[in-house]
Amino acid sequence: MERDGGLNLALGTPREWLGSGKPVGIAGACTHFGVVSYQMQYDPSGSKVTGEVTFANDPTAASATLHIRLPAG
Repeated sequence: MERDGGLNLALGTPREWLGSGKPVGIAGACTHFGVVSYQMQYDPSGSKVTGEVTFANDPTAASATLHIRLPAG
């Protein structure tokens, strides 16, 4: 989602998707600020989320926020 000169990534992702332990993300999304891709994955045994965000070569977004929505907040 584009808002206030920046990007909010995974804002509406259902909590169960990340909680499943499977990768969650999107590849090659066209935005006002250029192409963006991201992927994240939750490891419940280690209680950690790992991932990667990739922006266009010359991104113009003032900010980017990756929302990590786990079950039970």
